[in-house]
Amino acid sequence: MKPLAPPPPPVTRREFARTAIRLVCLGGIVTLGAVLARRACHARGTCRNCALLAECALPWRKSES
Repeated sequence: MKPLAPPPPPVTRREFARTAIRLVCLGGIVTLGAVLARRACHARGTCRNCALLAECALPWRKSES
């Protein structure tokens, strides 16, 4: 029986490490973006008794307190 596709060429250690580091960095950036997006205020300036971010430092939030 004939193989369906030829085997892929071997990957060097350097290329493997480079790819692994790129994927780890990409995963970190995606995770950081998700965390920051979840904490972001989506009120767009209508901060009246916002419970999302109690430590909000926006000027109009401080004036309301």
